[in-house]
Amino acid sequence: MEHKFPQIKPHPFSKVFRPRTDQSAITLISLLLEYTPTARLSAPQALVNEFFDELRVEGVKLPNGHDMPALFNFTKEGELMSFSTCDERRRRMRGRRRLEGK
Repeated sequence: MEHKFPQIKPHPFSKVFRPRTDQSAITLISLLLEYTPTARLSAPQALVNEFFDELRVEGVKLPNGHDMPALFNFTKEGELMSFSTCDERRRRMRGRRRLEGK
């Protein structure tokens, strides 16, 4: 028995959020909520998205005047490469464990 799902038209995010919502925020959300896994942003890709660029500006302060924590002090090229290297290492380790029967 096959279930037939109803066809529902997508509701644009521009109508979900307030009119003054930054377009880069709407774009980031739509990329994070992409249904197709291969087209969806990974966490590292999301962190280097242009939406967070203002957090990487040198000398930027928090609203209370304190320095910004070192959360976004990386470049797209450098950090994405280290993330992908870590992911690749994890995949290799999982493969070795399977071969070793662990």
